[in-house]
This record gives sequence, C-alpha cells and structure tokens, in this order.
Amino acid sequence: PSIFTSFKKILERLHLNDPSFCFEVANSLFLGFGFRCGFLGMLHMEITKDRIEKEFHVSVVVTIPAVVYECFSLGLHKSFYVSNPSDLVKFDKGAEVREPIVLLTICSPSKFIGKVIELCLSKRGMQRELKYSATEYFYILFEIPFNEIIIDFFSKLKSLSNGLASIDYNFLYYRKSNIVCLEILLNGIVCDVFSLLIHISFSSKRGREIILRLKEF
Repeated sequence: PSIFTSFKKILERLHLNDPSFCFEVANSLFLGFGFRCGFLGMLHMEITKDRIEKEFHVSVVVTIPAVVYECFSLGLHKSFYVSNPSDLVKFDKGAEVREPIVLLTICSPSKFIGKVIELCLSKRGMQRELKYSATEYFYILFEIPFNEIIIDFFSKLKSLSNGLASIDYNFLYYRKSNIVCLEILLNGIVCDVFSLLIHISFSSKRGREIILRLKEF
C-alpha cells in the first residue's frame, strides 16, 4: 500500500505540471492495483513514462493501450463508456459497441502516396480527400478507427516514408462496429492483462500473435 500511495503522489505531481495527462485507479487480477492513464498519444505516453523513470527513479509496467468505446445497452436503453474489456462484460456483454472514429490527416512526399493509402486501407480507413501541394507533397484525409492508429501506425508510416511523413487527427464520432472481446486464458483462467476489445476481422490474427509471444517467453 505504501508503494501504491507513493506512486499515486508521483502521478498527481505530473498531472499538476501537465493537465493533459490524467489517471484513475484500476485493479487487475494478475497485476494487482495500478492506474489507468490518459494521454494525448503514444509519444505523450513515452515522454511521461521516461519522466517517471528518470525523475522519480520508478520502474513501471505499461499494458496494451486502449481507447474508449461507447456501448448501448439494448436491455436498459442507455449508453455507457468502457475502455477495459472486463467493464463491458460486467455491465452488459450483449451491448451494441460503437468505436471512436477520427479524421486522420497525413502529409507526405508524393512518391509514397500508394504505400500510405495501402497502410490506411489495411487499418479499415475510408479515404475522404486528397490534395497535392506545390512542393511535391500531398495531404490525404482518412476516416479511420482510433484503435487502429494508437499502437504501431505511426512507426509503420515513418518506415514506409523514410521518416518524412507526419500526421494529425481529430475525433469525429462513434460508429457502430463489430467489436468483440478477445480473452486469453492461462491454465484455464482469463488473464485480464491480455484482454482487449478488437474488430472481429483482426481478432484471430491478434490472438495468435499474443499466444506466440507468450510461447517465446
């Protein structure tokens, strides 16, 4: 409890210096008590993590990033919001799930346009607009699920554009989607650390990736 209290004070100090960072207490069956934190993006998360480790000399464990989903309970006829798969099961496992959609703007040299479009389409994106500039750069706008760009999207974009592409995004709306709760069982027990809400078309692939990583370790 003393370690937990000390770490909470560290997060409170970070929040005072950076209002865009937020947190709340969370509990995991496998990891115990911790905190669910909100960031502006993956870069913001990495910077905050580095500050905790370097300024306060505390080593932290970071779990899989997640976004907030809007769920509509057909039985109760009301909406609620979840980011943790266990919350969906607790409230209403049969609820209609709506995922957050963002308007993604990508600026990149024109010679990479084909690869950029291919990447966005592979992430279930829908193209809205394409504009060319006078400097051999193009701007392309996609409506894309927020969950598809928070983990490895930016690194893949940088790789295929030789580090020359940049992105910006803004929240648009929640859209009904075929989101399922993926659960990993260890010795027959659901391991909540690996549970995640994911589109059904990617659930089998993602599940196999997690299992293979577990086998390696």
